[in-house]
Amino acid sequence: MAPAGGAGVGSPYAPGGAGGAGGAGPGPGPGPGVGPFGLAAGAGAGGLVETLRRGRSGRAAPLQSPPPRGGETGGGRASCRAGSAPRRPGLRSLRMLRELVAKGSYELALKEGRGLLEFVSLGHGHGTGGAELQREVSVDALLELARAYEGLERLPAATTVLEAALEEAQLPLEEGAPEYADGYRGAVLGLAHLYQVQGRLVEARDMWAQVLRFVAEGSRAEVHLNISRCLLGVGDLEDARDAAREALQCLPLEQAGRSVGHLSVRVHYLNGLAQAKLGQFPEALEHLRRSLSEARDCGEQAHQASALVQMALCQYALGDEAAAAASRGEAAGLLQRPGPRRPG
Repeated sequence: MAPAGGAGVGSPYAPGGAGGAGGAGPGPGPGPGVGPFGLAAGAGAGGLVETLRRGRSGRAAPLQSPPPRGGETGGGRASCRAGSAPRRPGLRSLRMLRELVAKGSYELALKEGRGLLEFVSLGHGHGTGGAELQREVSVDALLELARAYEGLERLPAATTVLEAALEEAQLPLEEGAPEYADGYRGAVLGLAHLYQVQGRLVEARDMWAQVLRFVAEGSRAEVHLNISRCLLGVGDLEDARDAAREALQCLPLEQAGRSVGHLSVRVHYLNGLAQAKLGQFPEALEHLRRSLSEARDCGEQAHQASALVQMALCQYALGDEAAAAASRGEAAGLLQRPGPRRPG
């Protein structure tokens, strides 16, 4: 009966976009059959990563297929010319990749992305004047490819690609250029989200802790909430309670104009759940009642039922059987009404 919910901070993989409201990703597990580029499902991501590594080492193999052209995939070829300011190779192709992902044309996006990464990797080496710009194109392409893999419900492949994007964003360049900050933020946020929905909770917790370093002050409640969920999942009850308290303290700092009612429902629920698991039943009831009240205000029927079920358990533990029976009966009545059964 615990309220469900995934990473809700920012748009995963969007460079620099760790501030808005998001949602949970698709269901877990890679799809069966043959994956992109004629590879077995799940193997395509490894090929993309290997393409980047060949380019970084200066041992790039010749292209097996020509780079994207306007007449073939709608992309365009850009190059770094001697004696001119570095240009972003594959910029038009990157734009096309983003458009394909936005339209849900995920298989086409995977093909476009592979061609783009092969093209960029040819000039992506140490000591090249455009290495920093080429790195940005590579990272941005990987972020889009991760979205495509997730759209196809190939979460392990999406995770592999994001891990490569994180490595690439932090790649040291001989020119002394700093890491690609926007790409780093997009990869960290995306990995936190994917690790969590795949049940890799320790890794998710660590990534959410990194998100706290750069997320806007008005969005930290959601991050602490996800950290608390991960800690509850691995049985670290005291730290889960502390993270839930941090989320509660951050609620007044939420961004101006942003509705915090739905977030407050979940924050109070998780505080109550963590305290109930620690045997702190009176404190748990206080938070669960607050969650129930705000869920009613927001019209969140499933969250009301979840809060009532947990309240009944706490009331039974405190010996108040009449109150527990009333809470359980109200929850049963809510669950029998038409509407979504699971909190979102």
